Amino acid sequence: MPKRKAKLLVGTCSWTDPTLVESGWYPERVKDNPEKRLGYYAERFPVVENDASYYALPSQKQAQLWAERTPDEFVMNFKAFATLTTHHTDPKRLPKDVREALSKEAQAKKRVYPKDFPKDAREELFARYWVGLEPLRKAGKLGAILLQYPDWFAISRANKDEIVRARELLPDDRLAVEFRNATWMSERNREETLGFLREHGLTYTAGRSPASPPPSGSTTCIRRRSWPSGSRRSRRWRATPRKCTCS
Repeated sequence: MPKRKAKLLVGTCSWTDPTLVESGWYPERVKDNPEKRLGYYAERFPVVENDASYYALPSQKQAQLWAERTPDEFVMNFKAFATLTTHHTDPKRLPKDVREALSKEAQAKKRVYPKDFPKDAREELFARYWVGLEPLRKAGKLGAILLQYPDWFAISRANKDEIVRARELLPDDRLAVEFRNATWMSERNREETLGFLREHGLTYTAGRSPASPPPSGSTTCIRRRSWPSGSRRSRRWRATPRKCTCS
């Protein structure tokens, strides 16, 4: 039986990144108009990663507009909301009722972590994130949801359970996992990690960070990462490839 050919989609990590907008790539008539800007991008690239969903929960109204402003075959990947991947977030970015479910001490903080949330409140964020993407899901334009875990998220049973719970709370969608902690893809743990991801139907994502190298001999899809010129990350990872590989 012949092997099925994989379709390679190439795009950027954001169509609204200030560096891209200010680069001159968008025509003057387009660059300051959100609707025209996305349409212009989508006519030239078949896929994009939406990073805004890391900072705030996506709404169905906005997702519907993204679906309407893009061609039928367009694909939009999404970065998971910060709290869903154990990052901190500003309580002001939370829905009012979820914010009020936090303790008074937590509400007063500039940063809240998963430990600051009642269990039901954090699971409600997963549910609202999933529901917010429904218009794109119905339109067949929802790509992968990127679960990008922080550098303090080392390999452990508890953290594997955290990933499995995310899989359960974001059912049916394609989930891509990116690690920023090198223990997951160390020589000792690499096969265990990739086996764990395969077992739970999760896609491995390689980034520019040395902590997430592309695994050899795997079926891959490619996405790009770019950092502002001269940034600390750019200087630190200058020698690493610009393309990323997922399996």
